[in-house]
Amino acid sequence: MNLNDFTVPQSWGTMPAFTLFTSKIQPEKVLYEENGHPLLYTHLTKTGQLALCYAASEGFAHDWVVVVPTTEMTVKALEENTLPVRDALNQPWIWLMVQNAVTGWGFGRIPPNLEAIPEDNLPRPGTLLFPTRLEEIKA
Repeated sequence: MNLNDFTVPQSWGTMPAFTLFTSKIQPEKVLYEENGHPLLYTHLTKTGQLALCYAASEGFAHDWVVVVPTTEMTVKALEENTLPVRDALNQPWIWLMVQNAVTGWGFGRIPPNLEAIPEDNLPRPGTLLFPTRLEEIKA
């Protein structure tokens, strides 16, 4: 199942994007990109919280982005290839951002945990930031 075909359960909380972001989520530091499009990057929220963002799915009208709080130590571990990407995303607070491709504005859903997000939209367990093969980054 893909997020573009996924119906978000009503039990997930909702949060308007403007509560954390001033506009479209812009990468502060790109950790991994494919064809010039950032897949894993950091972003500073309006409150100054460092967030790790993972482009889970791209659509014609909108993108899905997994956003979690992170630390510089976690980012360093990702860059040193000692922490799997999925482990870095597996945080107690997860926000699944739906971002409009044109305006940048969207809304967020708060899943109960990372496992609630369709498997097809997450990196495979154990995948490091710099895999030996490109197809290992996406399930």
